[in-house]
Amino acid sequence: MDPETGLLHPVFCVGLTILFSCIRADMAPHFSAEPRSTIQKLGGRVQLRCAAEPAWTFITWHFNGQKLTDSGQNGIEIRSGSLLISSLQMSHVGRYQCVASSSFGVIVSSPSFITIASKYFSVTTRRFFGPFFDTRLMGVLDRLTFLIFLASCASTFIIW
Repeated sequence: MDPETGLLHPVFCVGLTILFSCIRADMAPHFSAEPRSTIQKLGGRVQLRCAAEPAWTFITWHFNGQKLTDSGQNGIEIRSGSLLISSLQMSHVGRYQCVASSSFGVIVSSPSFITIASKYFSVTTRRFFGPFFDTRLMGVLDRLTFLIFLASCASTFIIW
């Protein structure tokens, strides 16, 4: 073996390994947009968006850990990375995730939750204070109650 070419071969192999690992890292899927949690009233429209790169990445959706197989299932439409619920029902409440996959890997988004908006506090305070309760104050109390609810349930998923 020639001493000059003997050293060249390992250097060449290491160089190719580094080059291919860099190319592979750039081609692995990554999210450019992840779905966000949504609070909507019953019958309202909800749209969750998910986008991943590179362009050939395939996106699927999961609801409470189960893959959503086809568009139109249970009033849920899936098209080009978006999930659309035209009329929100109690059966739609839960945890949604998008999964981006390609031949270079699979990634799962952070969970996003769809929740039904509630006027529970407003209804009980109006009942308690009667018709003389100022509606401007009601809006402030609704927001305050909602923030307290979010803070207390930030790490808990409630199903009722």
